[in-house]
Amino acid sequence: IPAGRAFQIQDDVLGVFGSEEKIGKPVDSDLKEGKKTLLTIHALEKANPEQKKRLLEILGNQNISMKDVEDARKIIEETGSLEHSKTLAKELANQALEVVKSSDFRQEGKDFLIAIADKLVNRED
Repeated sequence: IPAGRAFQIQDDVLGVFGSEEKIGKPVDSDLKEGKKTLLTIHALEKANPEQKKRLLEILGNQNISMKDVEDARKIIEETGSLEHSKTLAKELANQALEVVKSSDFRQEGKDFLIAIADKLVNRED
């Protein structure tokens, strides 16, 4: 479960901060959908009134521009939401690693799962 949560958080980070070439979808799609992710929820909680108003204008708006995407990214960064999300993803991946390391799996199974956990939080696509 922690590995799955780490994967989803990283996926949400890439959905806003990744590049279309690497992730295979437009970087504005999560914002246009108004997806309630850790990034956006945390940002809205920590935002000042001006930032919150601007982010709410962007989320769920099908007609956003790249300037809107940049504004959303800036708000997410300024509120500490990006760093918070990355840190939580790493913590969750580490929890998953601890379970794998203490498991009864054969070493090659452990090595495989450890590599997957590392990929979860360090992936760019």
